Amino acid sequence: MPLARGRGASTGSVTTYPACVPDGASPAAAEHRRLTAQVLDLVELLDQDGRGDTPLDATRAALRRCATTVCAELAFRFLVGALMRFAVRLSPAHYGRLERLGTAFGYGPHVVDAAAFLVD
Repeated sequence: MPLARGRGASTGSVTTYPACVPDGASPAAAEHRRLTAQVLDLVELLDQDGRGDTPLDATRAALRRCATTVCAELAFRFLVGALMRFAVRLSPAHYGRLERLGTAFGYGPHVVDAAAFLVD
């Protein structure tokens, strides 16, 4: 928040969040909420062995907050990016979970496939 405030953002613009797809009451939003626990579980794949200049704990906290406050589907997309950013090695089982969750969110093959190079 200090960075946003320093750039002229109001407190309300950085402490209120839009509802999930599009008003938080749609069937898609309900499905996203149903998948929140799975996204939160996969956030734990981020580990200290990764690399990157973003603090790992802050990244995990931001992903958890996004999943629970904004939308699990959006948090999942950010999670896939974070896995690549931190170069987290994935087991075939974890990658399979990512694929299944991506399918549940209605993705085609490309969102999760971008992280296929991380599989041991």
